[in-house]
Amino acid sequence: MYKEQKYGGVVTGYIREKDNACIPVCEDNSDFIELQKWVDEGNTVAPADPEPVPTYADNRRNNYASVGDQLDMIYHDEEEGTDTWLEHIREIKNKYPKA
Repeated sequence: MYKEQKYGGVVTGYIREKDNACIPVCEDNSDFIELQKWVDEGNTVAPADPEPVPTYADNRRNNYASVGDQLDMIYHDEEEGTDTWLEHIREIKNKYPKA
């Protein structure tokens, strides 16, 4: 039995459940050819598990500037009397509040 593997809603490969092998979508791959024959015999590939819903922490982590950029913001805020870093952090926290 095989199961789809998806990323961003697109099938990127298959998992062969008997040995947990990852099979890429590649016409020259012997495991992929074996999978195609298995499907041609009337078998059905199981759908991929649903992709997890990102948490507020995931969203924040993915939207914060890099540490280097944040340090640069802090430096310039001190030098120029601005609050760019605080505004950046506040914007992300407000956009993705704790549940």
